[in-house]
Amino acid sequence: YTATPKGTSQWITSAEARSEVHVLRSCSHGVMAGKGTLQVDTPRLTARAMDGQPDKSVSRILVDGLRAARQEAPILADPVPRFWIEEQGSRQELPGWWSQHDHLLEVPRTTSGALEVGPALEDLRSGHRHQRVLVEGGSRLQGYLLQQGLVDAVVRYEAPLMMVGGLGSCQAGGYAHPQEGLHLHAEERADLGPDLRRAFLIRQP
Repeated sequence: YTATPKGTSQWITSAEARSEVHVLRSCSHGVMAGKGTLQVDTPRLTARAMDGQPDKSVSRILVDGLRAARQEAPILADPVPRFWIEEQGSRQELPGWWSQHDHLLEVPRTTSGALEVGPALEDLRSGHRHQRVLVEGGSRLQGYLLQQGLVDAVVRYEAPLMMVGGLGSCQAGGYAHPQEGLHLHAEERADLGPDLRRAFLIRQP
C-alpha cells in the first residue's frame, strides 16, 4: 500500500528512502504525476539537492491535471518546464496562470476514457530530449502505464509496516491469470534505514 484507506501517506518510508527518491528524480529529465496526485498531495515534484534546495532543472509532467491545478498550487511556483498531457482540444481552455514554462501535449482518449499517454511520451523523447521519466503516481496512472507496456523499470520501497488495508500502488484492469502478469528481472536491492529498496527491469512480452 502507498497510503491508508483515507489517503494518508506521510510518512510510510524512512528519511533514507525518501532521500534516495530525490536522487532518482535528479537523475531523470522529468517527474510525472496524474490529476489525483495533484489534487490530493499538492506536490512540487522537485529534486532536492544535497543542501536541501530544489533542483529546478527537472521538468514536471502532469497527466490530465490541467483542470485540477489552481494558481496557488505548489507545482506552479517554480519557473521550470511543465508539460501537460491533456485531451485534444484543451488548447481552447488554457487557464489564466498559463506561462512560457507550460507546454501542452494533446492526445486522444481511449474507449475506456483514459488518455493515450504513449504518443506524448514519444513527443517528450523526440521533441524535448526527455530520455528518462520518473513516474511517481498515482496508482491509476501507474497501473495504466504498466498495463500498456510503457514502463521499463520498477523501483519499490518496502517499509516494515503492516497497515492492514489501504490504497494499492497500482490500479488497472489487471490480468485474468498470474502467468499473464508483468515479469520482473535483474533485481537490485539495498537497505535504506529500516526499509528495503528493490529495483527491477520489466521483461516485455
